[in-house]
This record gives sequence, C-alpha cells and structure tokens, in this order.
Amino acid sequence: QPQTDQVCQNGTTPDLEIILDSSENATYQWYENSVDNNTTGSPINGEENSSFSPPTDSIGETFYYVVITFPSGVCNDIISQTALIQVNEIPTITNVPNNQSICSGSETALINLTASPIAATFSWSSNSPAGLTGFIDSGSSDTIPIQTLVNTTQDPITLIYTILPHYGQCTGSPVNVEIIV
Repeated sequence: QPQTDQVCQNGTTPDLEIILDSSENATYQWYENSVDNNTTGSPINGEENSSFSPPTDSIGETFYYVVITFPSGVCNDIISQTALIQVNEIPTITNVPNNQSICSGSETALINLTASPIAATFSWSSNSPAGLTGFIDSGSSDTIPIQTLVNTTQDPITLIYTILPHYGQCTGSPVNVEIIV
C-alpha cells in the first residue's frame, strides 16, 4: 500500500509504490483526491506505473491511490488504500527586527517576532560574545525580552541573535538582529 508522508513545500517525499504479487500482467493508474476516499479521485495524466512521485510544489493535503487492472479479465481490479501527502509551507519571518545600538548598562528594546504562516514558532540563539553580560543566550518564544546589557570592555561589542521560524517539520531561512553595546 502507498504510504502517507508529510513534507515541506518543494521538498522530496519517497515515491508512492505498490507491489503486486501476481504473475498476471497488470496496468496501473494513479489518482489524486482532495478527500480521503479511493472512489472519487481524478486520474493523474501519464502516471501509469507501479510507483509515483507526488508533486510538492503546492501547499495542502492531497490523497493518492492506484487502481490496478488486469487486461485478461481473470482477476478483479485492485484499488489501493489512500496515502495522504501533506505539503507544508516553509515559514518566513514577516517583521524583520531592527538592529539596535545601546549604551552599556541600558535596556534593549523588546523584539517581537511574527511569521507566515501565523502558527509558526521561533527559536533564537545568540553569538554569546565575550565581555558582554546580561543577555539571554537562547529561547523559543515569539519575543526576545528586554535585557540590560553590560559591556565589560572598552570596545563596542555586537550581540547577534539568529532567529529561525518553524512550522511543523519545516524551518525557514534565518534572520539576524544585531545589538551593539
């Protein structure tokens, strides 16, 4: 039976495959459907082999199944179970935070994070620069909190947060925000 899978948009998913244990010659036709049933789908043009590579360029759920027919008429048609291929959006940060420049001993501004899709989550981590105290090293919230940063050196120090958006198993491109102290 074909296997259900979840993939990021434009990612790869294993081929859907059906293994037939018969010496009878068979023909195959793959179908796609927006609902989970193997009776009302639409045939996929040109997909007439025992395996099929589902496309992953469109976000959403598609159910696939195959109908196996035997030209001799000796055996009945075989209709596989459906396999759901869920294609998830790769999240993007929609509000690129502004870089900040503050004096030693001052507070940073709160950094609010938003992404598309709106249900995306975030992880963020710092470059942990030597000579700087008061910073939060990493987190997984949709904000980087206000922090009081102290530069223990005479030279400016740049704290860099790398922010990653996540949606399901998909991770988007990182965005950096710099805070110069």
